[in-house]
Amino acid sequence: MSYLLEILGRGLVSSLRGALQTKLPPVDDLSLPELRSRLAAEPKNEKHALMLGLKLLWDDRFMKAGESFEQVLERDDESIAGLLGMASVHDELGRTEQALIQLNRARLIDVLDPVILFCIGFCCEKLNRMGDAIDAYRASLRACPDLRNCHERLAAIFLRQGKPRSALSHYEQLIEFDPDHMSDHITLANLYLKVGDPESAIRRYEMAIALDPDNWEIQEDLATAYQKAGLVREAIELLHQMIDQQPEFADNFLRLGDLYAEAGDDPTAQAQYERALEISGEYLEAMVKLGTTLLRQGDHVAAAQWFNKAIEINDRLLTACVGLGVAQLQAGRHEEGMTSFELASQIEPNSSLLFSETARVQLKASIGDQIERFLGTSAVAETLDGKREMATLLIDKQIERHEKAVREKPTHADLYYRLGLLLRHRGRDREAIEAFGSAVKINPVYEKALVKLGISLRAVGEIDQAIQYFRKALEVNPDDVRLHYQLGLIFAEKHLFDLAVDHFEKAESGMSDNPDVQANLALALQNAGLTDRAETSWQTTVEMDAEPFTPDVNLN
Repeated sequence: MSYLLEILGRGLVSSLRGALQTKLPPVDDLSLPELRSRLAAEPKNEKHALMLGLKLLWDDRFMKAGESFEQVLERDDESIAGLLGMASVHDELGRTEQALIQLNRARLIDVLDPVILFCIGFCCEKLNRMGDAIDAYRASLRACPDLRNCHERLAAIFLRQGKPRSALSHYEQLIEFDPDHMSDHITLANLYLKVGDPESAIRRYEMAIALDPDNWEIQEDLATAYQKAGLVREAIELLHQMIDQQPEFADNFLRLGDLYAEAGDDPTAQAQYERALEISGEYLEAMVKLGTTLLRQGDHVAAAQWFNKAIEINDRLLTACVGLGVAQLQAGRHEEGMTSFELASQIEPNSSLLFSETARVQLKASIGDQIERFLGTSAVAETLDGKREMATLLIDKQIERHEKAVREKPTHADLYYRLGLLLRHRGRDREAIEAFGSAVKINPVYEKALVKLGISLRAVGEIDQAIQYFRKALEVNPDDVRLHYQLGLIFAEKHLFDLAVDHFEKAESGMSDNPDVQANLALALQNAGLTDRAETSWQTTVEMDAEPFTPDVNLN
């Protein structure tokens, strides 16, 4: 489900000036007083007026910037930079209609510029002129066929209009341009299911799963032989030689990081894992190992943030496996569908484990001094069993804190979801089912909670009910599409978004700063792909009140 809803939020831009940045000349490296002095000395110099306007625009002084751009256009009414600068000013001031007028004037001068055409389409979309928006986006694609934002906005419009086949065609084109984009394969698979083509959905899900870097086959080579023989330095030297010959193989950097970690050189291991992620930004194993290395070095915050990113990648693979299973069932391939659900059940514990580790690390970081003193006085805690028991205590403490949080905020779906992950990690499946169930009662389109609920039900033998939730996780109804589409457009208009939030808060509770509205709105933004899930999850974990830690079990 979330991958269909995410379509609605993709391709949005927060401001025209950002989208038009490549079309505007760079600003002279001068201060505002210096630019004003130049213009005063040569008041008819169009370039001086333009540089001053651009400087004011990027300094968020929009009214003054508009005055400068007006001066530019008075001298040259066909100045592309002046027209685009003025369009940007109107956009920042919430004057979409006036911005569109300036963009259309620029289009008459540069008929085939894809960026100008995209911005025209975006303004038309915000003004609910859908026919004009579609025409402008299509014209932009004729000029630049691989412009991702245009394909994404057209897909969003067509999905909103109940035309999933038209939306599907744009993601097919995106995959032609970038066949390694895993999210596009999963989105396309969801669209194929939406139009009743499970066989095509199966192929796309299989491609998405195959793109996981952890599935790359690593052949035995001399470096592996060195490592097995305990010749770590020789293996490191050989891998460096291999990297010199093939510097774009992320696997080699991962293996090199493992070898440095084995040799006790964590800083260098960290650098190798980071390089692997530079090459392959969604390399799950590299994320986990980088987080683990940072954890050993005492950087709890950075470690937890990488674990959160790994959770999102793992959940995406989980969604692909669940989607594959649902597609196979729809295609009448029951046995294969059950196998896919089994694979999903094998992948899911990684998310629960990583989230539990993140929650444990965050709590340990927040009470570091206290727990270090406790560990320092505990002979048992210095043993491996003692450390494991302490880790379990920290997770159980986080469960207690989440249970308290849901009692205090019973309408926050995300709190129930995170409680369910912690309970799953501790093997408390029935309680996890209750927590995930509460999350989806509050937010019926909470795809991750629906998938986790299905996995948990499957774990306790309730297969038919699990499949029902797997199906729900991939469904989306027209009302949800309309809601998330409008949310995306409002979110792109920051000033309107803030006013809308304020309005809903006051309507809900009679006062501002209503946490229930904010929490559920934040989850809706995640559903539409408008916020970074990993970052949001980490911030929510950090913001949870870290009460003093007092172990209720004596380890001595």
